[in-house]
Amino acid sequence: MTPHYALADWKEMGIALVPVRRAELPKAATSCAALSFAFANSHGDIHGMGEVVRVVELLGRRGLDPTLLQRLVGDDDCPLRSSCAYCDGLDTTVRLKLITSSEPNGLRDALLDWDETQATACFRRLKAAVEEATGALPSPILLELHIGDRFHAWSSDGDKIGSFLERYKQDVARDPRALFHVTSVHVRRSVESESLAAIARSQLPLVCDLTPWWEWALAPFTDGGEEDSVEEDDDAEADKASSTGPPLVAACNITQLHIFMPSSVSMFERMLNVLRSQPTALRNLKVKYSLEPRKGGGTAEQERLAQLERLLRMLVDSILSRRSALRLHRLEVQGGFSDDDVAAMAQRLASEPTTEPVQVAASPARYQELSLVGWRLRRGESLSRWLELVGGADNLKVQSGTCLQVAETAALAECRRLDVEFDPDDWSGLPSSVSDDDSAAPSTTRLEELVLRPSGKDNAVLQHAISRLVQDAGRPLRSLAIKPRSKVICLGGDVAKSIVENCPAIETLKLHAVDRSFAEQLAASLRDSDACRLQHLTVHSARPMDMVAPLLAALAEPTHPLSRSLRSLRLKCCYKQCGDLGPLHAARDVRYLSDDT
Repeated sequence: MTPHYALADWKEMGIALVPVRRAELPKAATSCAALSFAFANSHGDIHGMGEVVRVVELLGRRGLDPTLLQRLVGDDDCPLRSSCAYCDGLDTTVRLKLITSSEPNGLRDALLDWDETQATACFRRLKAAVEEATGALPSPILLELHIGDRFHAWSSDGDKIGSFLERYKQDVARDPRALFHVTSVHVRRSVESESLAAIARSQLPLVCDLTPWWEWALAPFTDGGEEDSVEEDDDAEADKASSTGPPLVAACNITQLHIFMPSSVSMFERMLNVLRSQPTALRNLKVKYSLEPRKGGGTAEQERLAQLERLLRMLVDSILSRRSALRLHRLEVQGGFSDDDVAAMAQRLASEPTTEPVQVAASPARYQELSLVGWRLRRGESLSRWLELVGGADNLKVQSGTCLQVAETAALAECRRLDVEFDPDDWSGLPSSVSDDDSAAPSTTRLEELVLRPSGKDNAVLQHAISRLVQDAGRPLRSLAIKPRSKVICLGGDVAKSIVENCPAIETLKLHAVDRSFAEQLAASLRDSDACRLQHLTVHSARPMDMVAPLLAALAEPTHPLSRSLRSLRLKCCYKQCGDLGPLHAARDVRYLSDDT
């Protein structure tokens, strides 16, 4: 029996699956081959989950037809057929996420205690067919253990979580080639100190969102699992309790942490002090605060400003300062910081003693990625100075309605990648900061990749703003992505001409919402350019064949510069609009992306 027939037999007579339809998959899904199954909390469904997991492992083994995974969900062939970029047989990576609200004991039954004596006869035939078709050994299944969310919590199951993790450690110690490998534990919101203590004892990498259960995170950790409670606003009691052991947040092997400032600023300060003073594996940190102006002004507004001043001081001393014990790779700070707030943080950073040891990074930038979300900035020099004092970033994301210009922010020359949201109405109204003399442009810029996320609905204003921007910052760019937030925006020929004229080193273009004039002008401008380095092009369009016809014609012309340089063309669209790509599919690697990806 072949694997195809065995799979059809398993689907017909085996466990009834309730797959989530493709259109219902999360927008972050990276492939149309992503599978998602929902399981109830019943005993039968738990055992069914154990069998489904092992079926996916079988179908993902090397040497098998990759379309078998697609057939696990539906009987029909993929509508994109061989033109699909994800079903070309080059990448058989399988990502499986199990969604269950079951208790830890049920999860242990499905993952660790399940064996083939509980399997259906169809599963055993499918396994035999796969093993006969390919000699590949089972590949480990990488698990992410998710505990607690807004609606379901294992809040009273700390002992069961500990039992599950202890059983897992025993299995791995007994057989390093065990099928399941827990790569990380994810904690969201509703989790108590007993569960955190069990995770701390396992020392598994922890991705944590403890908003706003601060007292559990700051409770003292003891290896025996007994934790004392900590009152939220009683500093003296907290200091006394901490003498019995380190805080749980310090005992855990936290690699990623999301903290939201609670109403008690003193508790937020205690958390930051723990992070600053305790050596941890923390590499990714997200900090969010919200201190909106108080209605009525007066005393309430003065209290808010005092809290804001204290918050800025804590952020600088505990996180941004080079004297901090934190060695972060990625930092995200969410909050409505103004230019005055940024200037205040810069002033405190500049006043630090220079005799203190500073962090030495392997690259010129301190952070691999720095995200500034919701910052209300208007002056480029404030961010420039702040970035310089915090140590810079290879990848900078500025997500706010700001009129900040790339060319007028000297510190951005030290970024390799800039991802920025902006208002084109503001940008188009500012004078150009670069003279007509090319020698005036910075010669030491590191900016290689630019992602633009413009707002606004005026096509003419947006295209003028983008043309201005690439004129100022396009010369060193190797990658450019333009992703308008409005669906009524469509990039035209003026943008294509400006990109070709001002971005001579461009190799990758990713463009949302382009029209036929863009494709025509891009092909014409590249024909007349001195050199064409464009290798990868991705475009989004509701009518792809009509829009990209000029590009396909250029690729079919052997003497066209684009035909010689372009390695791949990706057309992202609804599969119902896909046309026949002809010989270009294989010769020039022209493929479709599903509209769900």
